[in-house]
Amino acid sequence: MCSSIYENLPRVTGLSDNVLVAGTSREEHLQTMRATFQRVREHEQRYNLYECCFDMTEVSYFGHVILADGVKPDPKKIVAVEKMASPVKKLELQTILGQASISIDCIKGGYSGQSTKLTCRITGTIVIGITWLRPNGGSPQEVVVCNTANTICEPSGGVTGYSAVIDSRTQVTLTIESFNMAVDAGEWICRDGPRGVPATCTKTTLSGPDSVTLNPSPPASVAEGFSLNVMCAATGCKPLCSYAWTLGNQQISSTSQLKLTNINRSQTGNVYTCTATNSLIPKSKTKQFTLIVYSDHVMVSSPIKTKDTVFTDST
Repeated sequence: MCSSIYENLPRVTGLSDNVLVAGTSREEHLQTMRATFQRVREHEQRYNLYECCFDMTEVSYFGHVILADGVKPDPKKIVAVEKMASPVKKLELQTILGQASISIDCIKGGYSGQSTKLTCRITGTIVIGITWLRPNGGSPQEVVVCNTANTICEPSGGVTGYSAVIDSRTQVTLTIESFNMAVDAGEWICRDGPRGVPATCTKTTLSGPDSVTLNPSPPASVAEGFSLNVMCAATGCKPLCSYAWTLGNQQISSTSQLKLTNINRSQTGNVYTCTATNSLIPKSKTKQFTLIVYSDHVMVSSPIKTKDTVFTDST
């Protein structure tokens, strides 16, 4: 996401694919968040929910920890530098003294068997070459290594299924050709050479919807003049699925709930379709609900009171 879309928004800072929204009070912070979301919608962009943090009193941001009362170095970065091996060659010393500054973006999660991408952005001089490491179940493993000039990237260590494209001198895009949850889900690393300070992001697993259920179960019989609410629920959605109810070609609800009020006999036989969608994969599943309406001859005294939903499950 281009950081320029946040221009002229007070207390909002965008750097690379990261955005920081601040506020001197909770009310001010919420107001700024609303303005930020509106700006993102206007540019038809979206955030990765699994990489967002809200209502924080401190946050790590590009090697620093930002607090209400100031800024301090990120302890994780300090530990990474402290754990670096002592240089024994001139090139290794150059890596420590002048390595490139790198950021990584997992873009979105991965779906089993499908391709997915990550990007690595470089600021400064590359001393050794961009190196990509996959999570590999908690034991990071090199998969692609690029040269110092950032003109060629090749598979590393005999690992296949990964390729890198040099978009520019400051950006490399890695493609996972077939996402495997066992080795590709988790923390990815991009760094300058084997001892460079790592930039990391978490590649989440996308899944679902696996199945869709309706409550009450279809078909349902309802007395004429009554109302009925039908809930649609999908399982296995990561991230959460969106929902839509349709009658024929017409959408009648954009939520998981179908509300039918003052039902009449002309609606009997109507088939309502609930569609659950995971837009990041993308994948959808549907479930249909058939309505049966029967006459109710029970008289209701005036004034008319709201009737409770009555249905019989004919399954």
